[in-house]
Amino acid sequence: MASVIRGLDGCPMRRGPGDRLTVGYAHGRAADGPEDRLLAARSLLQVAMTVKEEMAPTAAVPYPHIRDEFETIELVNRLEYDECRALYPRVRSMPPVRARAVIETALV
Repeated sequence: MASVIRGLDGCPMRRGPGDRLTVGYAHGRAADGPEDRLLAARSLLQVAMTVKEEMAPTAAVPYPHIRDEFETIELVNRLEYDECRALYPRVRSMPPVRARAVIETALV
């Protein structure tokens, strides 16, 4: 799997904000600082944007779920806490494609 992920953009696997928060917590770091709140806020938006339905591979996008995860991580990593706080109530009940469009528009 690592070779597939590296092959998509030449970079090793990226951890999403929720994964980073969980790993830190699992290794004994207290999850109560500003960075942890930012990771948690970004994670909520990443989950809101992540496509839950099965996506069929194509010749152009052979690993669509991994591509979707990369793109959502890149988007949420551009957000600050206050932006996440403002966006989450707007997108939490939207379908993922619509939530992504709202977040992308906010980043322009």
